[in-house]
Amino acid sequence: ARRTACSNSHLFTQPARAKGYAKEGFGGLIQQAFTHLPVDELWVQFAVEHVAVQRTVLGLGFARRCQRNDQDGGQGNAWSVRRDSWSPPSTFRNVR
Repeated sequence: ARRTACSNSHLFTQPARAKGYAKEGFGGLIQQAFTHLPVDELWVQFAVEHVAVQRTVLGLGFARRCQRNDQDGGQGNAWSVRRDSWSPPSTFRNVR
């Protein structure tokens, strides 16, 4: 079977953190990917110590698929969400 892949990365500056923008933006990106791309599962990977990222992906319906050691000796997380189990959050809370 032919596999295709795409990647996305985002980083928010300090004034934009903890305001709901990541969840809103990432949720919209997931919706667009499932709507327009022939993918059944989306994956994210981030360092274990990024608790805010973990809260965001949990809030969007991702589930941990594995935890591994990367080549630099640190811990990494792999999480995914499947098309058949994901639904967009009904509301996004942005505190401005």
